[in-house]
Amino acid sequence: MDRFTVRPEQWFLWARNFLPAREPFFFSDADTAAALCGAGELVYTRAELAASFPRFRLDYGSAYRMGAVDVDSFVWLADREARDRIDPSRWVAVRDGQGTNGRGQVYGESWPLHKIAVPDTDRLPDGRWLLAPDTWRALGEDVRRAWLREWISRCLVEDELHPVDAEVAPPYRELVGRYANTFADASGACCFSATLGMALRRPDEIFPLWLHQEPFLRTLRGAGFHPTGDRDPRPGDAAVWANADGLPVHAAFCVADGLMFNKNGQSWEQPYALVPLDDLRDFDGVVTASGTMTVYRRER
Repeated sequence: MDRFTVRPEQWFLWARNFLPAREPFFFSDADTAAALCGAGELVYTRAELAASFPRFRLDYGSAYRMGAVDVDSFVWLADREARDRIDPSRWVAVRDGQGTNGRGQVYGESWPLHKIAVPDTDRLPDGRWLLAPDTWRALGEDVRRAWLREWISRCLVEDELHPVDAEVAPPYRELVGRYANTFADASGACCFSATLGMALRRPDEIFPLWLHQEPFLRTLRGAGFHPTGDRDPRPGDAAVWANADGLPVHAAFCVADGLMFNKNGQSWEQPYALVPLDDLRDFDGVVTASGTMTVYRRER
């Protein structure tokens, strides 16, 4: 974490937006879903949640580790008032399920900042506890900053991110110096926007975008970048990884021989960084799984 730069205002933005107003509770039991609906509560399937709140997973998917939760789960979005109005035994069952379904915002003794006031109703039988949004909002500014610092540090370890310092090709030194080892203000900025922003040298405009595959490739090609048969990108080239079905899943921009300007995902805690090309060659096992890495070069 010490190698990365965080602007003072970013701590405030992240603390304000770290958790939603209503917490997601995941469960797979249809009887529980029926009981909650019978109590007047709104229950969604995962697909319905995505359709109803298209940014929810983008903004909070990492915080709640939604990728680890069963895709067939139901979702109940509830604040403290909603929890208090259902049958207490039903709440206990829902709460305890969060300790076993892989959901995030479940903390225990391994978390170094656990000495905060947590309501007894948020504690699991094994001693762990849920960090509820209202508990988070009640914490002091210094505690929340320390919490976020620890959160980001653990995310960097999980991402196996090994940023490097190296000589960057002259056309990209100013941009790299401005953005490498920094973070976006909010979730949405992704590998495709980072790559296209560098390729077009318009980072202020493009970096903040939640850019998907089709407009990314369309604009990259429209700007004169075309696939080559090269295995190694040169400075000024974009590299695009696609899975076995041909769907692009990652992109990065070459700023020096063997060095890529990279953003691992679209979450705010995933920084812009300079990463060795060799660390990305088989990004997320894509190439090993019959995917491809394609080098796009701009026609001069």
